[in-house]
Amino acid sequence: MVKRASFHGFQVIFITAYNQYAIDAFKIAAVDYLLKPLRIQDLKNALIRFEERVASKDSGTSVKVLIDNFDAGSNELKRIVLPTLNGFEVIHVNTIIRCESERNYTSFYLTDGRKALVSKTLKDFEQILTAFGFFRIHQSHLVNLALVKKYFRGQGGEVEMSDGTVIPISRSKKDEFVNLFIG
Repeated sequence: MVKRASFHGFQVIFITAYNQYAIDAFKIAAVDYLLKPLRIQDLKNALIRFEERVASKDSGTSVKVLIDNFDAGSNELKRIVLPTLNGFEVIHVNTIIRCESERNYTSFYLTDGRKALVSKTLKDFEQILTAFGFFRIHQSHLVNLALVKKYFRGQGGEVEMSDGTVIPISRSKKDEFVNLFIG
């Protein structure tokens, strides 16, 4: 059904009462995904993102990634569109080592050593990536569990990622994190 859309140049904002339906697949390419009851401020923010995306002319690629991921027909997320300051970047999810919050921005640290700064919050990406092996270990950090190299005990503890970065775990997340590996 999705393949019937042979035209490009449109943007998608999902508004629904059901967050369990395709939020992970659609949000990676949609301008936004709003849940009912709709808050006016959320709609205004979505429209601002829409205007920014139209100005950056990334609609064709976003729609292609949306269709590719929908057609994949599996629970594996292949690619994600990262809106950057200069446009956007399409990356494979398995190349993301970790994400770090920087106020209303998120920094993505990738396996090839690059860093991408994105103008969305860490919470937005937590909703997308959690189902694909990512875990928020701290208020400011979301990590790819497949790329955790070591765990160090302590009050909350710390993890070393595949790139050598050591990240603190909040005390409130410690037990849940440890149980993911040995529970």
